[in-house]
Amino acid sequence: MKKIFSLFLIVALIFGLSATAFAADFVDTIEVPQSEAIDVIETLGIVEGFGEEIYGPHDVLTRAQLCTMLTRALYGAPVYTSAVEFEDVDPMHWAHAYINTAYVYGLMIGYGYGKFGPEDEITYTQMAA
Repeated sequence: MKKIFSLFLIVALIFGLSATAFAADFVDTIEVPQSEAIDVIETLGIVEGFGEEIYGPHDVLTRAQLCTMLTRALYGAPVYTSAVEFEDVDPMHWAHAYINTAYVYGLMIGYGYGKFGPEDEITYTQMAA
């Protein structure tokens, strides 16, 4: 996890110097203090938002969303799409490949007993782990 936070810190520092080069794409982040960082990670392809103009800066982060961000930050795209089966993650779920990649590479684990909880709110404890 230290490597991931270091990666985000390095990216933020590098692109923070040229944050003015990034246009605010999301209408709901204009007055958010982290708007420049959000623009950077959107430009890097780590986040997409909901549609073209909505990011949801005050929304709760889910386990599936975190898997997606970690996988995109480290690998660019899901690299492990074959059958890691969590019974609560449908193969047609939008983050299925990201969840599999995060699980296989040890970025996140399930709850046990075949459960992952893709739409569950990520907790501080889970982030720290």
